[in-house]
Parts: sequence; C-alpha cells; structure tokens
Amino acid sequence: MKHLRLDKILDILIEFCYLAIIFFVPVYLAVFLNNNDVFELNKLILFKVLTLLLLLFSLIGLALKDIKRQIRHLISLSFLSKYLLIPVLFLLLLAIATIFSQNIEISFYGLYSRYQGLFSYIYYFIFFILLLINIKNIMQINRIVIAAVISSFFVSLYGIAQIAGFDFINWTEPAFLTHRATSTFGQPNFLASYLLLIIPLCIYLILQTKKFLIRFFWIIIFIFQILCLFFTYSRGGWIGLALGITLTGIIYLWITKKKNLLKNKKNIKIFLLVIFLIIIFSSFLLYKNDSFKNRIKSSFDFKSGSVAVRMNFWKASLDAFKKRPILGYGLETQGDVFAKYYKKDWAVLGNVNVYPNRAHNLFFDILLNSGLAGLIAYLALLYLFYKLMLENIKNKESRKLCLAIFLAMTSYLISLMFNFSIVATNVYFWLFLAIIILIHNNFSSRYNNLANQARKEFGLLTKLIIIILIISASCAILRQINKEIKYVIADHYYYEFKKSYAKNEFFNTLEMYDYIDKLNIRDDYYKKEMTVKLAENFNDIPFPILKKKIIKIIESELKNIKINNYSNILAKAKIYTALASDEQNDYFSLAEKSFKKLIDLSPEMPRNYYELAKLYIKEEKFDTAEEYFNQ
Repeated sequence: MKHLRLDKILDILIEFCYLAIIFFVPVYLAVFLNNNDVFELNKLILFKVLTLLLLLFSLIGLALKDIKRQIRHLISLSFLSKYLLIPVLFLLLLAIATIFSQNIEISFYGLYSRYQGLFSYIYYFIFFILLLINIKNIMQINRIVIAAVISSFFVSLYGIAQIAGFDFINWTEPAFLTHRATSTFGQPNFLASYLLLIIPLCIYLILQTKKFLIRFFWIIIFIFQILCLFFTYSRGGWIGLALGITLTGIIYLWITKKKNLLKNKKNIKIFLLVIFLIIIFSSFLLYKNDSFKNRIKSSFDFKSGSVAVRMNFWKASLDAFKKRPILGYGLETQGDVFAKYYKKDWAVLGNVNVYPNRAHNLFFDILLNSGLAGLIAYLALLYLFYKLMLENIKNKESRKLCLAIFLAMTSYLISLMFNFSIVATNVYFWLFLAIIILIHNNFSSRYNNLANQARKEFGLLTKLIIIILIISASCAILRQINKEIKYVIADHYYYEFKKSYAKNEFFNTLEMYDYIDKLNIRDDYYKKEMTVKLAENFNDIPFPILKKKIIKIIESELKNIKINNYSNILAKAKIYTALASDEQNDYFSLAEKSFKKLIDLSPEMPRNYYELAKLYIKEEKFDTAEEYFNQ
C-alpha cells in the first residue's frame, strides 16, 4: 500500500508540472519582482524550472517505482522512433547552424529579450519527450486542454480590462491609450499568436461538452478570447484565423467526404446567418471604431506603416540570405545582420538608428538563422505534424481534437508570415506535436505485448547502480534550477541599475554591478550593457574614487568582448572613447578605428558618424568633428 501511495504521489507531481507549464507560462510576468524584461525572461525561466522539475520527478519515478514496469514502458516508447527521427534531425540541424554561427554564444544561449537559442530548443525538446513518456491516456490530454483554455480566460480577461482602462499595472504605454490589448505578453501581435493556438481548443470543448452549464462556461471564455483577439488589432492574427477556418473547413469536407453538407437547409441557414453577422459587425466597426478603420486602411498602404516597414526588412533579409544560403548566420544573430543592411530611409517609417532582430516572417527568420538546410528541416517537421494530423482526423474517435489542433496550427503559422514565435507559442507548438503523436500511436498500447516480452529480472546491484545514477542526475537538475533562478535575480538588479543610472546615483549603479558579478552567472548581456552605460556617462561622474573603480570595471569587461559583430564593436568603441585622455592617447586611435569599422559595416547608420564626431570633439579636432556631424 505504501509503495502504491508513493507511485500515486509521483504521478500527481508529474502531471502537476506539465499542467503548470501549460497554465502558468502564458499568464506569468514579473509582478512579484521588478525586472527589466517583464515578460519573456520570466516565462522562459518558469518554463525551464518546471521542465527540470518534471524531469526530476520522472527520474525519481524510474528509480522508486517498479523498475521492470518502467523499463517496459520505455521500451514501448522506443517504437516511437519513427516519429522522433524528424524532430531529432531538426534539433541536430539547429546545433550545426549554431556551431557555424557568426556568434556561437548568442546562438546557443539566445538573445536577451528573445531567448530562442539552441539551449531553449533543447528544453522544448526535453518537454516534448517527457510528455510522450508521461501521458498515457486521453483523459490526461483533456485535462491539458482544459488547463490551456482556463489559462487563456485570465489572459483574455486582462487584455479586455486593459482596453476598458482597468489595469492593475501602471505601464508606460497603457493599452487604453494605444487602443491595443497586450495582456500578459506585452505586445499585441504576440498575444494574437497565442490566442490563435488556444481559441480552437475552446471550440473543441464547446462541441465535446454535453452538460449545458459547463458548455455555457466554455462559450463565455470563447467570447472573451474572440474579443481579446479583436482588441489586439493584429491584422496577422485576424488573417490567420480567417484563413485557418477556411482551410480547416476544406480539409474537413475533403476527408469526411461530406460533399452535400450545404444542401441541408439547416446548414445553409446557419452559414448565411454567420456571414450576415460578420458583415454587420464589420460594417459597424468600420463606421464607429476609428482604430479598426485605420488598421484596415493601413493594410493596403505599402508606402507607410508597419506593412512598408516589414517590406524593408524582407528585402534586407533576402539580400543577406544570398550571402550565406546554406546554414545562415546562426540562431538569434539577425540583429547584427540587419545592422549591416540598415538604410537611412528606415527612419522615415520608424526611429533613427533602430533596426530589428527579427525579419517578422517565419521563412525569412529561418533562412537567416539556419539557411536552406534549416528551412528544409523545419518543413520536414511541419510535414510530419500535418501528416499525422490528417491521419488522425480520419479517425472518428479523435477527429474533433485533431481538427482543433489543425485549425490552431494553421492559423498560427499563417500569422507568423507577419510575426515571429515566442516562448509561450513554442511551448504550445511542441505540446501539440506530442499530443498528435500520442493520439496517432494510440498511447503506445499497440506495443504492450512487445514490451511485455522484454521483461527482465534486475538484481540488487543493477538497481543500486540505477538509483545512484538517478540521484546524481537529480543533483545536477537542482543545481541547474538554482542557476536559472539567478537570471531572474540578475535581471532585477539590472532594472535597479537602470533606475539609479537615470538619476545619476552612481554609487547605487556600482552596487548593482557588484551584485550581478557575485551571482557568477554566464553573462553576455548585463555586465556589457552596464559597462557601456557607465562609459557613456564617464565624464559626468564627479567622484575620482568612483572613476577609478569604473575604469577597472571597463578594462576588465573590455577583455571579455571578443566577437567582432556590430553590437560588440560599438560597445568597444564607446569604452575606448571613455578611456581616451591625454594620458591614454592609444585609446583615441582604438576608438577611431572601431568607429570607422562600424561605418564600413553599416555605412548608412547615422549613429556611427555621430559617435565618431563626439570622439573628435573630445580630441579637440573640431574641423573633422564638424565634417562627421554634417554627414
């Protein structure tokens, strides 16, 4: 009885972990600890910690449960290898693209505020594998769907409340002024992409539920989801849902052979009523809602607005792709690529010196990240996904859920033609793939007989070795959890640093730098950014003692900036400028060379000329400074 009770506890803990990922990742943001990155970092760290706990409990289960039964279950899962081949090859291709990246560290760990490096994909893959191992029946999948939909209710409710002016957080750009809901994602298009993945699941629950009150509850959530999607004013989201519904309807009619579906008078009336309501609602919005009207009008404006901006990025992406077509530039390196292709006219549609770190198009992002090889691997992954979905839809038992996932994935992928993936949507992508594989494989039950034939008796020594290995792995997991939490703490210190820096409270800024340094985390962002900010304001610091300490920090950090991409060269140039003085003439020369290198890399970036002119002012070469100011 005690052994069975322990098994049950472990099963509960395992299910709690993956349900917590599904429920909390979309809703979680930095509300308990002030952070510089309010959204993506917190979602990613929560996802990583819960995935590591899921892995820990799964390993403990392997050690403490009936080892023979666990081994038989894993053997049964080995027959899933035909499904895992393409995902493994996709991950392997990302690893190769990372090895040949122009910035290996960024490609592995990810870019600050995006976090989609190889390391994150490894976590997505571990999550995916653990779902395949631990989900054993359709009831567990139904609980996953319910958790996802209820989570979306809180996200949607918050988004609508923002538009109504009821927001519990004081944002610098409140949604009721921008007229676009951001909810717990901080960006309307991100929110729209997430909702596209969840709305079909809610439709599935409405169709699947038989009890009136429960169905009414799902209908209320569905209304909130649709309203929130509308208030994102994400044209990509609207187009994604419309085309997704159309394609899903065509697939349903084709697979089920229901050619006479619209010959039924009742179906015709429902179809006409839906079309009529859509026309009336759209007409009302065009007449009454200026935000909606402006978004529709700007969709056809190719000379201004976000459409024109994206076209600039796509043209630059195509030019960059031609130079490295096979493996691209490496994951998360698009920012430095776009810096090279910056055009002064981009400032007409945006801000001066501002360039993206994403192409805002799924295919261009992949081509820049991992080239044609990466695109082929991703298309192979999608082929597997859609092949299994279509086969599942033919099976009446799972048709509704698989149709819902088909609609979700199709709508989401269409929206990514104008956007890019984030932590929450990537989590759901791999979740859906696991669900589709499990349904297609009938939860491995067809292989139980083969697994039972593989029974082995394990001796005491074998069991002891397995337990020692799992204890060692558990210690490593707990250590990694501690590391991940430190990143959130470091981000909090960076937030406090920026607050102090804005107020010229230099003692506090150095204190925050010391706190981050003592955390001893792998850091390619925080200390570099803090050093650059201290360098920019170096001449305004009134305290000689502080200046001496800052010089030590600057010189130390300078040694750590090794890769010569645009952002690093700019950082070094600013640091050299701060260190340049009558006693340190060499730094004038180093700064000048760095700025001229930046001009060679990005000849139309105004900042390069402006910063070089400031250097000449400091060097008292006023005529040369004037020349560069004019440029």
